[in-house]
Amino acid sequence: MNITNALEIADMYVTRAAAAPTPELLSLLYRSSLNSIHAMYAAGLLSAAENEECLKRFVDTCQRRQIEITGVRP
Repeated sequence: MNITNALEIADMYVTRAAAAPTPELLSLLYRSSLNSIHAMYAAGLLSAAENEECLKRFVDTCQRRQIEITGVRP
C-alpha cells in the first residue's frame, strides 16, 4: 500500500476498525488511531474540517463495529 497523505492514513484507520474481529482489538485500534488522527491535525497535516470529518467517520465506524461484535452499544 502506497500512502501519500494524511487523509489516506485516516481512511486506513477507518478500514481497520471496520474489520476488527474482537472488542479488545477494536479498543486498541480506537485508542491508537484516535491519537494518531489528533497528532496529524496537531502537526498540520489535516485541516480543521478534515480533522473533524475523519474523527466523525472513525468514531462512527468504531461504534458500529462495537455493536456488530458485541450486540451492545458502547
